[in-house]
Amino acid sequence: MTGWGLGAKDAVAAVSDLKMRLLEPKEAARTRKLYEEAFPEDSREFVDYYYEEVAARNRIYAAEQDGEIRSMVHLNPYLVSIGGKEREIDYLVAVATAEKFRHQGLMGSLLGKAMERMQTEGKAFTFLMPAKEEIYRPFGFHFISGQNRGELIPGDYLGMEGMDCHPATMADLPDLAWIAERLLGKQGGTYTVHSEAYFERLLKEQQCQEGDVAVFTKDGMIQGWCFTAWDGAVPEVREIVVEEAAKPYVLPTLAKAFRYDKKVRLYGCPDGVGKQEKRPLMMGRLLNLAAYVELVGDTMPENTAFTLTDHLLPENSGTYRKSEGRLVRIQEEANIPILSVEEFMDRYPLPAPVFFNEVV
Repeated sequence: MTGWGLGAKDAVAAVSDLKMRLLEPKEAARTRKLYEEAFPEDSREFVDYYYEEVAARNRIYAAEQDGEIRSMVHLNPYLVSIGGKEREIDYLVAVATAEKFRHQGLMGSLLGKAMERMQTEGKAFTFLMPAKEEIYRPFGFHFISGQNRGELIPGDYLGMEGMDCHPATMADLPDLAWIAERLLGKQGGTYTVHSEAYFERLLKEQQCQEGDVAVFTKDGMIQGWCFTAWDGAVPEVREIVVEEAAKPYVLPTLAKAFRYDKKVRLYGCPDGVGKQEKRPLMMGRLLNLAAYVELVGDTMPENTAFTLTDHLLPENSGTYRKSEGRLVRIQEEANIPILSVEEFMDRYPLPAPVFFNEVV
């Protein structure tokens, strides 16, 4: 696979006996040893949850040698609404290589196999939350979403009017799915579809991290949700979505819930709630050009012409014009832009806002 292995020739030769392939679902547990080595910060409870509830449903590309998994990329499918059109999009997680096999092109080769497969399947793009953005830049990934981050000092808001808040149970899932479609659907853009199954999985994930999914209500009516976890001694609230009219009550509600704590870290708090800083979060990568153009819709005006250069997925490369909502290959013309993958996604981004919080 030309262009994906980034190691020097001697390094590639040293790992030439590794076999790279898509694992069978029943083989998912074989990757746990590498997962635990690569992500020691994850608790035993979380890793148990991941391998019991998530990994076996994923597609996992792996490099193996002597019966051991040396490198891996997990493709986690999510139903995503993009400008009102629902598509299954793969979220890349657990991208890891055993320490002594790093810097030899393994990750690049596995990413290549995975991305070529997704492109063939007509997946418009893929996304991930990078540990280090510089790892993924060479593969055409760039930031496509951000996240508000801040802190709550509970003592500053105690006694102020808030909402009722209770830990979600299975009985709350239909209401959560309803309010999610109401709030996320109303804002449009690009977001993971928060179905009952999504919230059930989210609830299990948070509980294994000593957290919960919390339901906000006021005067008996559901107003939104958040989910919580712990990072050492500091509690974290990782996603807050509420009705517009409920925003003034969010921080007093959280202050009451965390009244015994000195501070709470807030991730994914809505605009207009407290003092926050917006930081990049998710990186994305174009996969299938025609499918992507279909999804971005009016972001790309009719009769737009451009040349795209994609060194890693050459099927995307070429000169095109948008005609009647579809791409048509044309002969090269003067005075039309020549774009890299990153430049193309910057110029014709996914429908905004892009709402991808911390998903597994």
